[in-house]
Amino acid sequence: MLPSPRSFYDALALCSRLEVALESVARAEIHLVAYLASLLAIYSGQPSSEWGYRFAVTPDGYPFSPDLDEALGYWIKSGRLLADADGYVRMSEDGTEEFERLGILSEIRRNEKFVHGACGSVLAMPIGLIREALGHEGDLQRVPHVSHAELLPTEVGSELRREQFIALRHSLPLDLKDLMTPAVVWLSYLAETPLQSRRGA
Repeated sequence: MLPSPRSFYDALALCSRLEVALESVARAEIHLVAYLASLLAIYSGQPSSEWGYRFAVTPDGYPFSPDLDEALGYWIKSGRLLADADGYVRMSEDGTEEFERLGILSEIRRNEKFVHGACGSVLAMPIGLIREALGHEGDLQRVPHVSHAELLPTEVGSELRREQFIALRHSLPLDLKDLMTPAVVWLSYLAETPLQSRRGA
């Protein structure tokens, strides 16, 4: 089965935007931010089934999309992405041109505003803090109890997340055009949750 066409565009979109903050990007970080983008789509009212590809969870608690990883591998082999010996990737000139060419296809760009919001959060917060915060997210906090073959998001994780998103929508202006703000507010809340729990103990 071929990877989702949307994953090919998202792979380039994520690398292009993350380079602004990180210069070169680890593949695990690309999966992490893509997962955050998919959660922003859910926050905006889009069913998870419409994202275009799914995620699983690695033993160390990272979200991982086989489709996205295959797309990254394809772009590396074709020279659109350049990978160093440590596995960090960055856009090549050919990759930038390919990204611009694909950008005229509206169907594969459907995740773009969510990717943009998720990548924007990396400008506001260190990637390590984003990783730590998402570790307390509905599905990823269940890592010890989740089969690594289980696809994310799950119904259990969605239940844990739903109340947070309702509260988030009520606390932010209704006319927000950029999803970076809800992303940063939510991630900040998740990052503070363990500390709040300790204080309440």
